[in-house]
Amino acid sequence: MTTDATIEWSMNSSSYVGFNVAISTTANFNPDTCTNVSNVSSTSHHFTGLASNTTYYVSVRADCGGGDVSDWSNVLEFTTFCDIVVSLPYIENFDSYSTGFPSFPNCWSYISTFTDFPPYITSASYSAPGSMCTYGDNPNEHIVITPQFDASISINTLQANFMYRAMNAAGGIVVGIMSDPTDASTFVPVQTINATAANTWIAAEVSFANYTGNGHF
Repeated sequence: MTTDATIEWSMNSSSYVGFNVAISTTANFNPDTCTNVSNVSSTSHHFTGLASNTTYYVSVRADCGGGDVSDWSNVLEFTTFCDIVVSLPYIENFDSYSTGFPSFPNCWSYISTFTDFPPYITSASYSAPGSMCTYGDNPNEHIVITPQFDASISINTLQANFMYRAMNAAGGIVVGIMSDPTDASTFVPVQTINATAANTWIAAEVSFANYTGNGHF
């Protein structure tokens, strides 16, 4: 679930009757005054109803009974998952992010063998202010990965439309589908888009009608 999270912790002593768990979306929060879950009986707690793609900060203290409590723990930080794409059209113009390295969309990901030049949002865009910029230099490459599309969406009914520009006339990109966004070997090429001229924006359209796999990225 994109709105659930489970945290776990350990204790150096068994002399406690429960725990208090404090959670906030503010990094420098005061555990005594923010949302607080009391009477947690075990060394774990499952949160529900959180916001997707949101960073949360959590602190825990032990309730030793009789009004005696421990200090609050060091703060744990986690970020909830992004929402799965469930409705169409899905549109991303990269205009809602800051530009310049290392700016990159939270809900996208990438796999790279070109560690010196990871992908980022650049101001060199078709429509201001931003576009996705990647570098490639054989055999080095980037795979830039969209958020997950829901299993109810048939990938072979979709097409992708985008504007593309290469730094030289020999440039090109390969558009495909992945079943595991952490495993480059699951990338299935669908279509190669070749540049027609250096530094010239071209309109590209990719149909996934012939895709028969089970990928949703």
